[in-house]
Amino acid sequence: MTARGLVAYRVGFARGVLALGLGAAMVVQPEKTSDNLATYMGAFWTLTGVVSIRSALSGQRTRGVPLVSGCAGVVAGLVVLFHERVDDVVAQSVLFSLLGIVILLTGLAHVLGGFTTGDELERQRSRSSILLGMMEIALGLLFLLGSLENSRAAYWAAGIWALTGGVILIGDALFLRRRLRDQERVRAPRQP
Repeated sequence: MTARGLVAYRVGFARGVLALGLGAAMVVQPEKTSDNLATYMGAFWTLTGVVSIRSALSGQRTRGVPLVSGCAGVVAGLVVLFHERVDDVVAQSVLFSLLGIVILLTGLAHVLGGFTTGDELERQRSRSSILLGMMEIALGLLFLLGSLENSRAAYWAAGIWALTGGVILIGDALFLRRRLRDQERVRAPRQP
């Protein structure tokens, strides 16, 4: 397994576990999770943004939407993570709108094929990536149309997105690992 492939697998898997953890917390303890929601989402979008920027700049992905989405993700994620320090400067509605824009851009990138796995010759959009993108577009619109704290529908949509997205991300990471191992077996010299 190549070093780049191993990193892609591990990062994808970690993102999936983080999303699953957020979704599970939102379903099991919604009253406690709402206070920590910003921290979880900020960490997730910061990590997602860094991965998007790195991949776009290294040529692993198309550059346009993933690069913009990655930059916006890092900014939004850090602002969300440190929201207590910027509350005096940035209104909470602006914070949720910024996060909504990032989620919407990420969803568009998934649907339009900006986020793919595999090497240059084998890139393809998976159905799961398109599904995840459609869910992110819907969630981004919910964030943009109203504050998460004032909308139970947006809160539950975020929980469903996190659970579904976590399963999809983990599934895609495991699929990538299997594909990389298969490629490695094909390339390995046969012993007589």
